[in-house]
Amino acid sequence: MVWYTPGTTAVLDYAITGAATGATRSNLTVSGGKSFNGQSGLLEIFNDQTTTYTAPAVLASAGTTPTQSRFHFKENGTVTSDFGGTIVASVSSMGFTVTTNTTVTYNPARVDRRYTLAVGASDTSSTSMTSTSSTNFGAVPATTTTNSTTVTYVGQESITVPAGTFTACKFTVTTSGSTSTEWVGKGNGAPLQSTSKASDGSAVVLSLTAATRINGAPL
Repeated sequence: MVWYTPGTTAVLDYAITGAATGATRSNLTVSGGKSFNGQSGLLEIFNDQTTTYTAPAVLASAGTTPTQSRFHFKENGTVTSDFGGTIVASVSSMGFTVTTNTTVTYNPARVDRRYTLAVGASDTSSTSMTSTSSTNFGAVPATTTTNSTTVTYVGQESITVPAGTFTACKFTVTTSGSTSTEWVGKGNGAPLQSTSKASDGSAVVLSLTAATRINGAPL
């Protein structure tokens, strides 16, 4: 898959609608031969992301939020194993900027088998996630939680987003009680749209826009 091919670059632009509104852009670069947490020969996806919310006020007041992450994988064409990575995020509000450096480690690796599923089938993967963080105001206690993720392949359908109309593979993903629905472009593997629901029933939708580029070319 192109997303796990060393040398791949992508610019993914999304409109944010629903309970929150705004826009987010991810600049992705894929490289190989990386090491993480004692594992070598891994793929690394570097994501330089900026998100700007226009509503609700509590999010909009933070302005533009930059985040840089590096996550590490093994991939065999249909199954990916995520070993974890690092995240650096900055949030500014009321004259203060908090920068958080977080290392996330999955043990065992978080496995995604969605592209092996038949229509209507599900797969569940469980892992222990350890998160260690520090901020420019001090250290944050480490936490370890057990996460169980169930992915169900709903089937194929046509979906229209600002980037155009595509045939998509539709999945539902449930992790620790929260559920999202994801549409992935057939053939190009592009994440076209996702809908995430909170416990109160409110939903946030990310929809791919026409500004998206993969290896410099339009989708």
